Amino acid sequence: MRRGIVSSGLLLVLSAGTVIAGGTPNGPDVIVSTIGTSLDENGIIGGIGAYSMTTVSCNLGEADAIWIDSGALDTEHPVIGQNMYRLKDGRFEQIGQAWLKHGFCAADVCSCGSPCEVNGSCDWLGTHATDTYGAGLNASQPGMGPKSEVNPWTGDFPYPYILNWSQSGNAIFKRLQIVQTDLDPSLNAGALYFGESQYICTDEVEMNRYNNVSHRSVVVGGQTGSGQWMLSFSGATVVQKPAITAWAAADPTVTLVDVDVPNDGRFIVGYKVTEITGAEGSQWDYEYAVYNMNSDRSAGAISLPVDDAVGVTNIGFHDVPYHSGEPYSGTDWGSTRNAGTLRWSTEAYVINTNANAVRWGTIYNYRFRADQPPTPGQMTITLFKPGTPTAVFANVMVPSAPPPPACAGDVDGDGDTDSFDLNIILTDFGCASSCAGDVDGDGDTDSVDLNILLTDFGCIP
Repeated sequence: MRRGIVSSGLLLVLSAGTVIAGGTPNGPDVIVSTIGTSLDENGIIGGIGAYSMTTVSCNLGEADAIWIDSGALDTEHPVIGQNMYRLKDGRFEQIGQAWLKHGFCAADVCSCGSPCEVNGSCDWLGTHATDTYGAGLNASQPGMGPKSEVNPWTGDFPYPYILNWSQSGNAIFKRLQIVQTDLDPSLNAGALYFGESQYICTDEVEMNRYNNVSHRSVVVGGQTGSGQWMLSFSGATVVQKPAITAWAAADPTVTLVDVDVPNDGRFIVGYKVTEITGAEGSQWDYEYAVYNMNSDRSAGAISLPVDDAVGVTNIGFHDVPYHSGEPYSGTDWGSTRNAGTLRWSTEAYVINTNANAVRWGTIYNYRFRADQPPTPGQMTITLFKPGTPTAVFANVMVPSAPPPPACAGDVDGDGDTDSFDLNIILTDFGCASSCAGDVDGDGDTDSVDLNILLTDFGCIP
């Protein structure tokens, strides 16, 4: 008897309550066990190169994983994402994404642990069995569907998918697209690159939906005859960890925070603060990366507590382009400062359902420079799609509020301006040298000092 779970949750049972499919509480658990070794160049058009990578899935669960792409259950198969990231000058940014490869016919191979139980059909991936899609298959345009039609938390999608069903196009159509200047070694000295793959499945229980992403280091080589930068993998696949974890692995000053949306999915917030010293003293660069692993509700705004008295410059934003007909807007997020908050946002869902939200399988970046050092604070992630809650939160570092200005009339140095300070000035009035009541620092105690004190009288910082 083969073991499996139908993703609708309606397991077939006998009258006595025995699960016919043999499913267990853990169910299937599909991971990306290997990325590569192949990383193909598929062509270049207008300075944008297309790439694809080999991906190997492994079912670590206690039930067979469903892999059906035809018939009544044709929506019951995984979809496979491919992404590329760059770590440069302390910033971890996404530089490319592909449409989704739709899985078909699991070719069970015992190569990811034991006990391995292969399934005799194409429709299930057995326990501790693997299934491989070569770089060529993952670049096959007729089998690639849009991310916009997939709910990454439930795995639900229409099939046949609606947008560009079974269509082919030019060399970069639907494939992992990367602007070539983002790879050019002469423009990216010291940069590190990471390829990532993610499997979205329809039949995993919640506890098994957070380990479906793996990544691997990528090296930029020479150029093809058409001028496309060639890429290759380096080192081993880092399994069950999204590429953003490579940022923290490469930089010990980076902190990552998991943020789960109830009944939806997960964000991972990465942040780093760098002190910049100069002739005018220290300033601090604040860098944040918000990764949406599998939240369908997505992020529509990012807010940070930043006191209005903090000097802020170099406010920035970075996203990753959609392409090949995906309906989402590419408009950059704007930023505002108001009432002690620095906020970035896209259009509201009620205005534009296809606004440039932080959707699943993407990283968006937010950054600025401040004249105050870091202190603990809370990032607010306002969710894009309606529902409860409306926001989730991440504990991060933010600029501290500057100290309050000192009281100008505080002669005795106790922090406030009161009658004790007034008595000192009156006693010292007319002094011309080394004067205790010299408020303005011109060397004497006179009416100017008295006026400063009287104006400041009652000051408590």
